[in-house]
Amino acid sequence: MKKKMLALLLAVALVWAFPAGASADFNTEVRNSVVVVSTCLDLDGGEVNFGWGTGFFVGEPGEDPTYLITNHHVISSYLKYGSGELVETETTMGVMTGRSKIRVYYDSDDYEEAYPVVYDEIKDLAVLKLGSSTSKRSALTLCSPTDSMVGSTVYAVGYPGLAENLFADATTSWGLSDVSVTSGSVSRLFTTSGTGQQRIQIDCVIRHGNSGGPVVNDDGQAVGIAVSLYSDSEDSDGTIYYAVNIDEVIPYLKQYDVPYVEASQVSSGDSGEVLTQSGTQDETQGIVSQSGGDSLVAEPVVEKDGGVPVFVWVIVGVAVAAVAAVVVVLLLRKGGGNKAAPAAVPAPVPAAPAAPVAQKVPVLRSLAQQHNGMRIPIQGRQILIGTSQTDCQVVFRSGTPGVSRRHCSIYWDAATGDFVLTDLGSSFGTFLENQQKLAQGVPYRLRPGDRFYLGAPENLLSTGVE
Repeated sequence: MKKKMLALLLAVALVWAFPAGASADFNTEVRNSVVVVSTCLDLDGGEVNFGWGTGFFVGEPGEDPTYLITNHHVISSYLKYGSGELVETETTMGVMTGRSKIRVYYDSDDYEEAYPVVYDEIKDLAVLKLGSSTSKRSALTLCSPTDSMVGSTVYAVGYPGLAENLFADATTSWGLSDVSVTSGSVSRLFTTSGTGQQRIQIDCVIRHGNSGGPVVNDDGQAVGIAVSLYSDSEDSDGTIYYAVNIDEVIPYLKQYDVPYVEASQVSSGDSGEVLTQSGTQDETQGIVSQSGGDSLVAEPVVEKDGGVPVFVWVIVGVAVAAVAAVVVVLLLRKGGGNKAAPAAVPAPVPAAPAAPVAQKVPVLRSLAQQHNGMRIPIQGRQILIGTSQTDCQVVFRSGTPGVSRRHCSIYWDAATGDFVLTDLGSSFGTFLENQQKLAQGVPYRLRPGDRFYLGAPENLLSTGVE
């Protein structure tokens, strides 16, 4: 018994002395660089929310950032409705004037406006700028991916719709604690035929809302930008996830003098460099001496909070183990002969928590045969419907008669208990079940239980509170 107790304490001491390496863990500091990017149409009689994605900041190390990166499709509604210029639109309450806006959210009640610096629809990229730098987030380092990264761990970071679980009843939303992280690996790097898009295929799960968020390596450096997923509706396991290669955005950062930090890849030599770049001017900020390999990834010469050299842990571990051994010996000697152990007192059994009461939530249900009764909760977010794999949350198969790429949108107005449906300029129209065609761009209110269809009656959907 004495030997077993001594061995147990020594084992505990060694666990404390030699903590598991953190190199393969997610760098939680990445969350401090990520924000929600939302678009809306701010009218003199109300506001129409288009939806949201994710963005992440770039800039000088240690300085408050001003610029951030996201996807083009995250801000496409802002561009479609005047790009911030004063516009007039027909609504059910008459003609209203207003502006489309891009908002960067640090939390659900804390946001500021952002403005496009440059965007590329083909590559699905956008660089945004705040009115002034912010101290509420920090900048990420960029890292050009190479074929040697295939099979390595990466993390998709952002604000997908699933992060706002309707049944979780979280006290915050869109804040730092609400950032969602999924892990996986790099499957391959490739260039898309025809467009020349550089993409990264990954197997970490991304969802709508992740769009524009960083895909980072173990060191917390952005290697890509989450962009899309492809799923074969006949095979639930056939979902493939993609990110834009970070090398696609770097030329735009240089062209528009956007400051950023890049961890350079050195194919041969004994040192790597971390370069702070702004436009075409490069300034070496630090040099890390490394050896013993053909390919090096440089890191900034920055001492992280809480970082302790390995040899210190070794010394601490040995000391803790020695002290534990002495304490055990003294306790055993003091205890003397073979005394009977006191009878164990059974621990009180805690009362079982009360079962949560299920709450009804607003949902959209597709009655189209290809969706097999698909049901989507829509409280707190706008749903896009169409054939676009990258933009829409309800996706019809490409070529479905009557359905446009971004056909219509719908969201739940909690204040009135209505669903708000808007045709987004579709080619074949959005209709109520009674065949009334909706005017393009005009929000229309539906009650729970109402139905509507896209182009043709077989593309039928229904609203409800379930």
